[in-house]
Amino acid sequence: MNAFWDGWIADAVLLLMVVALAIYIWRLTEMLDGVARRHELLQQSIGSLPRAGEMTDLRVQVASLDAKQASMLAEVHSTRAATRRIEDFLLRASRKDHDSQF
Repeated sequence: MNAFWDGWIADAVLLLMVVALAIYIWRLTEMLDGVARRHELLQQSIGSLPRAGEMTDLRVQVASLDAKQASMLAEVHSTRAATRRIEDFLLRASRKDHDSQF
C-alpha cells in the first residue's frame, strides 16, 4: 500500500473512533440526566418530610392525646359504674314496691 491509502485508512479509523466517542458521550449524558431527575425527586421527597423539631412536636401532641384518651376512658368507666349502681338501686326499689303491693 502507498502512503495515500495508509493515511486514508488512519483517517477513517480516527473518524470512526470520534463517532463512537460522540455516541458514548451522548448516551452518558442521557444517563446523567436520568440520575439528575431521580436526585431531584428524592430531594423533593426528603424536603416534604418533617424536621426533627416538628417530629418532637408531633410526639408531644400524640402523648397529650394519649393522656386525654386515658382520662376519658377512666371517666367513661366511672360513669358506667355509677349508672350501674343507680340501675341496681332503682331495680331493688321497684321490687320492694312491687312486693309490698301484694
